[in-house]
Amino acid sequence: AEPFMITAWQSAERQPAETRDGTAARQLLVRWLIALAEVDDRRLAREVDRALGGTVLPVMAVAEAASRSTNRALADRVIAVAREEVESAATVPPQRRLAQAVLEQTMAAKHADPAVAARVIELVEPLREDPQLGVDARVVMAQAHAIRGERSTAVALYREALAMAPDAILIKNNLAFMLATGGDACEEAVRLAREALVPGLTDPGVRSAILSTLAVSLACVGETAEAVQRAEEAAGLNPDAPDLLATLAWVRSQAGDEQGAADDAARSRRLISADRFPQRYAEA
Repeated sequence: AEPFMITAWQSAERQPAETRDGTAARQLLVRWLIALAEVDDRRLAREVDRALGGTVLPVMAVAEAASRSTNRALADRVIAVAREEVESAATVPPQRRLAQAVLEQTMAAKHADPAVAARVIELVEPLREDPQLGVDARVVMAQAHAIRGERSTAVALYREALAMAPDAILIKNNLAFMLATGGDACEEAVRLAREALVPGLTDPGVRSAILSTLAVSLACVGETAEAVQRAEEAAGLNPDAPDLLATLAWVRSQAGDEQGAADDAARSRRLISADRFPQRYAEA
């Protein structure tokens, strides 16, 4: 096994027994590679070269990390290899098809690419009625339809997924964001976002995303004071995230704080890299 795979498995061994499986190891590996992608593309490139000769696990994991890298050419190369694995197989296991769709979806979101989003929909559509993967399939399809500007379809898919998994906080968050940004179901958006912000939620990435959604939802119903408070809390959890700062800027503008909005928008723009984040953040 590759050294970074060994490290991932050793870390996984320290996890509780009920999570000690390939999924836990893969999650740890992806986290390590994503951290690496943030600081050193050259080292990530070396790991990619090694992983491309390995099994589907490191290829998919490295592809997921590479898709978050500043190096677009590297990301595209690894995504292409992962795609080739799926397309060359005589039969594609449902889990691998979904994994490939998730990777493609990451790229579609990062570069706001409707063509890649269309491919995601094509990949996942056969899994929609799968008894084990139906919820995930609907979420991935909803995200892809949103990228393509097909909001009503995305909302319908999120509603279907939430009906199948009524306690899923990320589905509630995503649906709330779609409703709030659509401006036609703001009260429901606030309710869903508050429900998603469950007690004891400590993961900073998840918490900041839900707080940001709640801020947008609150602004949608005119509760701008709390909206600013929630957006500030979200940005404080991840101060280098330009999307959170862009949301904070927008919420401040809704509250009438034009100078604060301009300052946060300027900070967001300074953090944006053309390779790392979609241009739509700069335009926000």
